[in-house]
Amino acid sequence: MTETIQTGAATDLVRAAFMAAGARDAQAGPAAEALVLAEASGQKGHGLVRVPTYAECLAVGKIDGKAEPAPKQLSPTAWQVDAGGGFAAPAWDMAQTVARNVLMREQSVGAVTVTHSNHLGVVGHIAEKLCDGRFVVFVFGNATACMAPWGSARPLYGTNPIAFAAPTFQGQPPLVIDMATSAVTKGSILARKAAGESTIPAGWATDREGNPTTDVDEAIAGNVAPMGGA
Repeated sequence: MTETIQTGAATDLVRAAFMAAGARDAQAGPAAEALVLAEASGQKGHGLVRVPTYAECLAVGKIDGKAEPAPKQLSPTAWQVDAGGGFAAPAWDMAQTVARNVLMREQSVGAVTVTHSNHLGVVGHIAEKLCDGRFVVFVFGNATACMAPWGSARPLYGTNPIAFAAPTFQGQPPLVIDMATSAVTKGSILARKAAGESTIPAGWATDREGNPTTDVDEAIAGNVAPMGGA
């Protein structure tokens, strides 16, 4: 049975789940909002499929649900936000506040890094929000190894997302580019699995032996394929 709910109700449900797993509201709220926005945008690999994993990580302490992001100025044009082992979303909210209220007012260019956080999510949403129709924004992220070099079976590279946002014509939405260095994100494969599908398109992944596969379980056990092939 499938039930459709509004985004606000979905956010409340996810927030409640995270708080039940040990997160305070200041951590649970932004994380829930990020996952629901990803789901509503069609980025299901970074959406609600992540809720059980996030909750498990909270329960075992891999994510610190009580963390408080801490900003630190490194230079006139560089800041750092330490997420303290918590969710990425609250730390990125603080990073955007620093960028908008400090760097963009006082400098013509600047950089803010976020450290010691968990799963980053949809970087395009971060870039789009910060762009605000006025600024050119780049967002980069690292990731755990889940992509093997061409012809290999051992994961070496992360999917390392890249996003770019820039103003367009007055009153029009910004141009937003959001991509990874892989053919597809691992989350997209996990979303297929969660939806009960047993196959993926050819070219998405290799199995644990490094052979191309269209089997969901083999792909999860193996590696995502690099963007553009060899």
